[in-house]
Amino acid sequence: MATAVAAGRSPDGSLVLLALGCLAVGFLMLGHGLTTPGIGGWPPNLWVARLPVLAIAGFAACLGAAAWPRRWPAVWAGRWPRGTLPVGAAVLGLVPGAAVVWPAAGGGLAPLPRGGVGPAGLVVAAAVALVAVGAVHWWRWRLGFDRPCGP
Repeated sequence: MATAVAAGRSPDGSLVLLALGCLAVGFLMLGHGLTTPGIGGWPPNLWVARLPVLAIAGFAACLGAAAWPRRWPAVWAGRWPRGTLPVGAAVLGLVPGAAVVWPAAGGGLAPLPRGGVGPAGLVVAAAVALVAVGAVHWWRWRLGFDRPCGP
């Protein structure tokens, strides 16, 4: 939430998207904790395993969009930071909120069909995206000859 408050004051779309990625991790992992079977009498469900995968994928997507500050997602987020963050937070709150209120929502009681990509594919795609975005940021840092922070 602190990153969202700080980014809401900035016209830099990359910071807004980074804050949105942090909100994705926070909201979806909160949903993960609240849907844990046995906690508070919660029934067995598959959301407890799906929400962390969605959290990492959401963070990777937001960080990937933030890596190119002159492309439309970052430009759009930079124009309307105070609109992007609350709307994004509301959308991100719907998935874990629905899973907490109704654990059977979205097939929470049934495994995904075998024809889909599935959680493993999403995790691999997120990992590849995070490595690629890390390489982009490292490359920019090397080109800019930025000095490391600290003494």
